[in-house]
Amino acid sequence: MNDELMIRKLIEDYSDAVNQRDGAAISALWAQDGRWSVPEYEGLADVRGVNAIRSTWESLMAAVPTAFLICVPSRLQIDGDTASARSYGTELVTDGEGANRYGVGFYADRFVRQQDGWRFSERVWTTINRVLIPA
Repeated sequence: MNDELMIRKLIEDYSDAVNQRDGAAISALWAQDGRWSVPEYEGLADVRGVNAIRSTWESLMAAVPTAFLICVPSRLQIDGDTASARSYGTELVTDGEGANRYGVGFYADRFVRQQDGWRFSERVWTTINRVLIPA
């Protein structure tokens, strides 16, 4: 499989891990020193390291009964053992009170090639629009 397909698969695997609520699968997608950032949420502006990413993500998933995410890569650029992309996402999250939050946005992604394949080195989320549908 060529590099572009491997990176696209990595992005698809991230969506699947979210939808399956699989913390082990999430952590397997990151470089050990990876960085995850969702600046608009307190405590998520600068999560560093695969263990911190997994524990933070698992805490978030424990607070919501439903989470659904689809990410589609765009603007993929590969430069040796690093790469970048913009991954557009659509998410639907149901909170603990039954309200649904539908959002669209994008990740500014950075990747690093490791011995066993490509991993996320950084994902920074930007919201384009969000709609709250009360319970």
